[in-house]
Amino acid sequence: MHILPTRTASAAANMATDLMLLDAYPIMDTPRFRHYGWSGPAWSFGLSQAFNQTHEHILARGAQLVRRPTGGGLVGHLDDWTYALVVPPGGRGYRDGPAALYRLVHEQIAAAFAAQGLACGLHTVKSADGLHAVCFEQPEQHDLTLPGGEKIAGAAQKRTRNGLLVQGSITRRLPVSINWIQFADDFTGALSQLFNTTPTPTPWPDWDEQRLARETARFASDAWTRKRSH
Repeated sequence: MHILPTRTASAAANMATDLMLLDAYPIMDTPRFRHYGWSGPAWSFGLSQAFNQTHEHILARGAQLVRRPTGGGLVGHLDDWTYALVVPPGGRGYRDGPAALYRLVHEQIAAAFAAQGLACGLHTVKSADGLHAVCFEQPEQHDLTLPGGEKIAGAAQKRTRNGLLVQGSITRRLPVSINWIQFADDFTGALSQLFNTTPTPTPWPDWDEQRLARETARFASDAWTRKRSH
């Protein structure tokens, strides 16, 4: 599994890069992973979620707001550990379906936290009232929660013929102090075992920078952010 360098970028550039990771990676049959940061206070929301007064309020406060290429609800990236994973077609998780991969990924996060003394587990109950608008307000099935039920990790997905993109967010506001460098090593090592590969630090890909710029401009556009359906 290719482990790309950590980068910090704008909300739009982060979404464009994740999409490029899915659709334009030079070696398409290899799982790839990246952890990244945000250049300023940012929120993201799902592809099919309607733009509403909550989103308007976020923009009015001067935070970056971006519509993701994946589904899910509104996520604040104010103090989180954000990652993107792409599983190629035929890889474990892709062939088993999105729900299976969602569970598998969160099991590896739970194991990485357990190694540092943080007890957490998968939320087992499927929501009876559908997807919640604000992602971390209430856990969905296979989200990661503390023993008291507080959600600490969630993700959204996009499946195409090129692979399955997972965009995940893990809160840093935890009851146990976490060594995040060790967490990243443990998490990516466990993911690599799932895909029967070796975690391999990999330089940034040599891909079409003009396409990346176009995608970044699209994600930054008002038309993309406010459009009600895609």
